[in-house]
Parts: sequence; structure tokens; C-alpha cells
Amino acid sequence: MEIKKLKSALKSQTILLSANAFIFGALAFVAGTSRLFFWILIYLADAAYIRLKFSKNEESNPNLMFASFLFLAISLVWFSQNTNVAFVVSAISAILMFIFLGSQIFYFSKSKIALNIFYQSIIFGIAVYFASVSPFNVWWGAVPLAFYAIYGATRDYLRIETGGFDRRKKTYSLVFSLLAVECIWLASLLPFGFLNSGAIVLIFSVMSNDIFLRHLSGKIKKTDVIKNSIVMALLTILIFIASSI
Repeated sequence: MEIKKLKSALKSQTILLSANAFIFGALAFVAGTSRLFFWILIYLADAAYIRLKFSKNEESNPNLMFASFLFLAISLVWFSQNTNVAFVVSAISAILMFIFLGSQIFYFSKSKIALNIFYQSIIFGIAVYFASVSPFNVWWGAVPLAFYAIYGATRDYLRIETGGFDRRKKTYSLVFSLLAVECIWLASLLPFGFLNSGAIVLIFSVMSNDIFLRHLSGKIKKTDVIKNSIVMALLTILIFIASSI
């Protein structure tokens, strides 16, 4: 009987999360393609409702990560070249919102993995945006906003992963954000598609954060740094080869 109740509760929660994620994606599409202030307000109001409804009410809440995602989602839809691209971006945003909400609602060990996917998607999305627009046509304010979005997302990511945020993590977040923005800018100058540029930045982000988390846990070894560097170099070379074929 208890198992049936649990299954029923999980099913209803899944339906609820799916509905909220779908509405969020739909509003991102409408607000981004119509570019009307009214729909942008509705989009933000829906986001605020989602955050309040599904918040764990803990100090570790990824509020800045969530805010960075909202900004990125509406920006990518806003600057989409056509309706089809805007639809795809909105659909992906809805899926990421579902992943985020799932990590907030279900208290299981996989929640950190879900938030990790959410965090890395923000980094990847910012890289894709810069690579899809000519570096010389990028709005000047996009660079500091990207820096702040990455810093906020990284801060929340480290807080959740390690259970706190001290001066050492703050320094890492600032340095990583600066290097990530530089990596994003350089990747956008490379002569291949925006997805490949985003993949290079994603590799840099995953490997860098893995090394730092190992360092914080006291389990870092020289071999780990060497392995990550080799993997990063090999994957980058593979991307270059694939883009030239």
C-alpha cells in the first residue's frame, strides 16, 4: 500500500514538473519571438512562481544559477535567427527546467548530477550564443553579463557540491569565470560551427571544475591533472579534426 502511495505521489510530481517546464518553455518562446514587454513580464512572473513553489528553502539554493539560466534562455530565443531555431531553444530550455526542478523536488543522490548538467548547460549555452554571433557584432554589455552569469552559476554549483562557499572558492569562481569568458571569446573566433565552439568551452569547464573539486577534497594527484590535460587536448583535437572533414 505504501509503495502504491509513493508511486502515485512521484507520478503526480512528475506531471506537475512537466507541466511547469512546458509552460516555461512556451513563455520563453512567446516572449523571445514577440519581444513584447508584456510577455517578458509574464515570463519572469512564471519563473518567480516556479522558483518560490519548488524552492527547498535552504541556504544552498542555486538562485544565481537559476537567474543565469533565465537570462540565457530568453537571450538565446531573442537572438535566434528564425522561428525554428527559437522553437528548438525553447524546447531545450523546457527540458533543462525539468531537470532543474527534478533536482529540487526529489531528494535523492542523483540531484547533484542533475544540477551539474544544468550548470554545464549554462556554460555551453553562453558559448553557443557568442559563437553564433560575429564576435565583432556582440553587444558590448554581453561580456560582463556573461562573466556575472558564469560567476553566479559557478558559485552556486560549488556551494551545492561542497556544502559551503569560502574565500578560496570565491577566488576560484572569479578566476574560472574570467578564463571561461576568454575561452568563450577565443572559441567564437575559431573557423567552425557554434556547436563545436560550445563543445570546446564545455570540455574546459568540466575538466577545470573536476580538478578543483578534487583539490578541495584533498584527493588531487599530479596524475589527475596530467590525465585531465591530456583528455582535454585529445577531445579538442578531435573537434578540430571533425570540423575540418
